[in-house]
Amino acid sequence: MAISIRVRLALVYAAVLSVIVLIFGVLLYVAVQQYLVRQTDESVARLARHVAAALPAGDQLSAESMSMVDIDPFTSPGMHVQILDGTGQPILHSAGLSIRTLPASDADVRLALLGVATFYTADAGGQRIRVYNLPLEHGGKTVGVVQVGKSYLDYDLTLAQLSQATALGGGLAIVLAGLISWAVAGRALRPVADITATARAIALSQGFSRRLVERRNGERGDEVDRLALAFNEMLASLESAYKSQRRFVADASHELRAPLTTVVGNLEFLRKADGLAPQEREEALDDALAEARRMGRLVGDLLSLARTDASQRLNMEPVALGQVVRDLWEETLLRADGRQLVLTSAAEVTVWGDRDQLKQVALVLMDNALKYTPAGGRVELSVGWADGRAVLRVADTGIGIEPEDLPHVFERFYRADKARSRDDGGSGLGLSIARSIVERHHGTIEVQSTSGNGSAFTVHLPALAAAVPESTVATR
Repeated sequence: MAISIRVRLALVYAAVLSVIVLIFGVLLYVAVQQYLVRQTDESVARLARHVAAALPAGDQLSAESMSMVDIDPFTSPGMHVQILDGTGQPILHSAGLSIRTLPASDADVRLALLGVATFYTADAGGQRIRVYNLPLEHGGKTVGVVQVGKSYLDYDLTLAQLSQATALGGGLAIVLAGLISWAVAGRALRPVADITATARAIALSQGFSRRLVERRNGERGDEVDRLALAFNEMLASLESAYKSQRRFVADASHELRAPLTTVVGNLEFLRKADGLAPQEREEALDDALAEARRMGRLVGDLLSLARTDASQRLNMEPVALGQVVRDLWEETLLRADGRQLVLTSAAEVTVWGDRDQLKQVALVLMDNALKYTPAGGRVELSVGWADGRAVLRVADTGIGIEPEDLPHVFERFYRADKARSRDDGGSGLGLSIARSIVERHHGTIEVQSTSGNGSAFTVHLPALAAAVPESTVATR
């Protein structure tokens, strides 16, 4: 079962805080422990010095010499005092000591008898005691040792209470942090939930016109705002693509239905008509054949457009665009049919592209110009170089395009009243295919036209190299 982002965030925050609390607790425990040890050592050392100052001076300490000394006033609960003679034997201890003598450390006692003060921790009847040995000196000689011991009971109790308080406080802090992070994560992820719900609703209803409400937090917005903006942009793109697809399917169906209807009608006419004159039969067959061929061209154009939309892999290589245009110009001369074809320039411009695809672009533009230029008109073809880009231009003196139709000439199946006629055999896809190919080559295509005065289509492509354009003009 997948864990939600909200739960994961809460767990991560709680885990991070747990580590922080643990590190803080350990550092606090060590700091307090060291502080208590220093306090204990200072208190037993201070008391030892007070006791030493109150003892009678002498060359030798003994039970008889200490019989009149009272050290009980120096003690307190948990604090014990003991006096050792020059041999390390106890000769006096405070009344509050529950055991007869403080637990001794032979090594520390020997050091004390040599004049070195020492600390050590010992066990006395199940209790830990911190003991300090202070040498008693007279005439440069160590005559005894003052031992002061303090129980670690308060020390252990303080550390235990600190551990409990840290554990309890840390646990409450972790739980509280988890709850707060749960609430904050829920609030932060609410827009994401809205996006999810909207996306699911759009997927079920295909209502691509819907948009998310953009909550701008500041001028640029936060990550969720940018996600909503990107989602809205994606919806706008999907809406446009969906409408374009529906329009394309409707247009393609309409374009295919017309020739199919004509073919089927002619075939049924031929089948039912008995005693039909040979001329009428020939006309019906010619009509059906012409419509079938037009339908074949339409299907071919649809296939080319589908391949372009599917981003079919291009056979990219250096292409001499001038040579491609010269070859196409020579091939098109046979179809001039009374029109003047002029190759104004064919610069040796090299582009990186698919030779066949680029030739198809030039062929579409040439066919378009010849189709809508009447006999006696002029079609100009040129290849040049400008600002590091190859320029392919096809201009004609044909019927031109109306201003209101000009923005739509590259749309699929679009036909202006004059410039796009089904009777001319066009599918309305040629310019759309040309634009798709040019865009896949990272180029641009544009049109300039005046109704009744011809049109000019210009293609700009990234160029690899160019030579000086040819100065001659070829005309046929």
